[in-house]
Amino acid sequence: MFNRKLAVLFTTLVLVGCSNEQVKPVDVPLEPLPTAHVNWPTPLTPCDVNLAVIANGETASVVIPYQDYLTLRSCDADKNRYISNVNSMACFYRKDLKEPRCAAYSTKEDTTK
Repeated sequence: MFNRKLAVLFTTLVLVGCSNEQVKPVDVPLEPLPTAHVNWPTPLTPCDVNLAVIANGETASVVIPYQDYLTLRSCDADKNRYISNVNSMACFYRKDLKEPRCAAYSTKEDTTK
């Protein structure tokens, strides 16, 4: 029984000693990933609202119904939000181009680099 334990111990030492070969790291050159430049969005079309122009002699007044005014304000707010969001997204991906129109969307980290 003692010889068997000795044989297993000897075999284990031989296998562990032989497999302790040094592994050398291999340098793999990393290529930079291409930067995607998104296109600017197409211009938005204006909302349709009913306007009326009333002429009083030499002066003119523009009249808009209240419901159409609310629609116009809501539509303008959506357009401004959409344009701001799309511009900030586009400027994020185009920040390496350093375009003047993206200066409003740059962060402190971008300006310090």
